[in-house]
This record gives sequence, structure tokens and C-alpha cells, in this order.
Amino acid sequence: HTVALVGIVLAIGQYFDLEKPRSSVQIRAAELFRLASFALNSRNMIDGGLKILTLQGLQTLHLMALFNLSMKDEEGVENAWQLLGLAVRSMQAQGFHIDPSRWSLPTEDLEERRRVFW
Repeated sequence: HTVALVGIVLAIGQYFDLEKPRSSVQIRAAELFRLASFALNSRNMIDGGLKILTLQGLQTLHLMALFNLSMKDEEGVENAWQLLGLAVRSMQAQGFHIDPSRWSLPTEDLEERRRVFW
């Protein structure tokens, strides 16, 4: 999911590039978004079903929702809500809503889990 996260960060960066014409920026940003989507789904195509079990995957879903809200019209809003719903369900399934301080995880992991949830 790291490749997907990098792809969506690049897509958002490309979309908000103020030095290039809007038409070329949107085309390239959409290509990078598709790359991120493919990278996020590639493992799931093999295993079957969409499962997001990594922090990077959850961060990617969140950024994909933001991208949809920024780039697209009403269709983007609907897609964004679906992506956020998937992210929230995945976080709850992994226990992100539970305080992880008693799980003896490294401090950095604890803080990252908290930040991703909130």
C-alpha cells in the first residue's frame, strides 16, 4: 500500500500545481489517481475482496476521498463518502477506535495509529 500512498500524494500535488495549465494538470492528476487505485487494489485482486489492513492503505483511502472532493463535482462527493465509509469500517475492524496504549506497541506506532484514526 506504500506505492498507492505515494501515488495519491503525487496526484494531489499535481492537481494543486499552480504553475501549469488546469487542463494538463487535471489529466495528469487523474492518471496518478488511477495508478494509486490500481496499487491499492492489486493485492486484493489476488486475495479476493477489498481489505485495507495497513496504515498506509487507510491513509490512501482518506487522501483519495479528499482528491475526489477537490477534483470532481457531485460524482466526486458520492465517491468520497464511499471511500471514507470503507476507511472507517476498516479502522473499526482493526481496533483503531480502542486506546492501544496497553498493547505494548512502540511509541511511534501508538501515535501514528491515533493520528490516523482522528
